[in-house]
Amino acid sequence: MKKLKLKLSFLAAIVSIGLLSCGSDDEPSPNPDPAYPPEIGHSGDGLLSGHLSRIVEEQGIPALSATFFQDTEILESASVGLRSEGSPHSVTATDQWHVGSITKSMTATLVAILVEEEVLEWGTTISDVFADAANEPYGDITIVELLSHTAGVTQNEDLGIDHLDGAPVSDKRLEWAVAALESGLSARGTHRYTNNNYVIIGVLLEALTGTPWESLLTMKLLEPLGMSQTAFGAPGTAGGTDQPWGHTGSPGDWSPRDPGDVFSDNPQAIGPAGTVHTTVNDLAKYVAVHLGHSQLLSEASLIKLHSEVGNSGYALGWNVSPFGVFHAGSNGRWFAQLVISRNMGIATFSVTNSYHASDGGNSVTAVQEALGLLGQRFENL
Repeated sequence: MKKLKLKLSFLAAIVSIGLLSCGSDDEPSPNPDPAYPPEIGHSGDGLLSGHLSRIVEEQGIPALSATFFQDTEILESASVGLRSEGSPHSVTATDQWHVGSITKSMTATLVAILVEEEVLEWGTTISDVFADAANEPYGDITIVELLSHTAGVTQNEDLGIDHLDGAPVSDKRLEWAVAALESGLSARGTHRYTNNNYVIIGVLLEALTGTPWESLLTMKLLEPLGMSQTAFGAPGTAGGTDQPWGHTGSPGDWSPRDPGDVFSDNPQAIGPAGTVHTTVNDLAKYVAVHLGHSQLLSEASLIKLHSEVGNSGYALGWNVSPFGVFHAGSNGRWFAQLVISRNMGIATFSVTNSYHASDGGNSVTAVQEALGLLGQRFENL
């Protein structure tokens, strides 16, 4: 009976949770009521692909992937649709998907690793890293405030940064961080979601270690976990069909974005906030960390990462809910969502290589319906 109640609470949660998207400070909270076909089936019965194909057709999106994780294993997973609208190439089980702001949880995990290595502390401030900021209003902002979006940093991300001038990424990241901080603080202590916070964190980590954020995340998180198919930016090779392409537009009028196009992803400087792409198999290794099945982080660090800061509804790189933690992500060309319930030892993930117009539209609905479907099928076990 207890297990059934947990299943039902998880199912209810994953079809109604709010969303946070990289590249947007809006927090839409769609609550779809999908009309599931009568033969839902159960996890692992081989029917998932058919259900996802129906969603792809009904929502008019290029492709969709959905996965249910249990402890260190994948209970079921399927990917359907096209890598690029108008091409004959279908997505596969090993394809790479852009996860947008789910990257924030990885940056927060990286911070936890570095705290355990005594590179910094949770209470480390900007002026601890940059002494010349000691007398600035932002000098005493802490790592925890930045990770939880409670630092009062501006939500304006149009800071006049020229991302195409050829300067090194770390230099652009520093320029971005300085511009955001010097724009002034407001409502410090209140949750105000912005990519700026994580760009600043990236700059602090780079200054402390002398290593670019991308290399640091790779060395400290991806390589130890064996996430060899996880990297940065739009997946795939320029002009190729080896991986899915992101899409902008709307059903019937999708515009595929070649990964060689400079506008196929967010500016590289935004990396710590949202430029990671990964595979389902690699993501399973990351999910296992946050389910407590890894020696990479201590129990204390996991609790810290998953604990709400104040009454913000946000922890460190994660939204929080009674069932666990979750995050969504989009670079305006993809949409993804990851939901983790550590108490139940399970997680769900869904992603599409599309982002419908300005608010996600059909792309968000498809991902939400897929998550609900995964929960319903798990309940039927």
